[in-house]
Amino acid sequence: MFKGRRGHPLTEEEKATNTLRSRRRVRVEHVFGRISQMGMDMVRTIGLKRGTQHNTLSNLVLQLGPLCLLDRLSEPNNANR
Repeated sequence: MFKGRRGHPLTEEEKATNTLRSRRRVRVEHVFGRISQMGMDMVRTIGLKRGTQHNTLSNLVLQLGPLCLLDRLSEPNNANR
């Protein structure tokens, strides 16, 4: 990230670079925020096999949320809902 200093403001190119970096960063940080909100960042198991299983199922649940949302948005509005 570029940072302006007193008497030396950022150029337009540096501002554009900061914008691109922040767009990329916010996507990653939202994923990590959701992981910690759902309690998936802590594994309370003994053993590598159970820990791996927990991480796999947690990641599956994390990926199902956006998938279900996209599925609901793609359906036409039904009168019975």
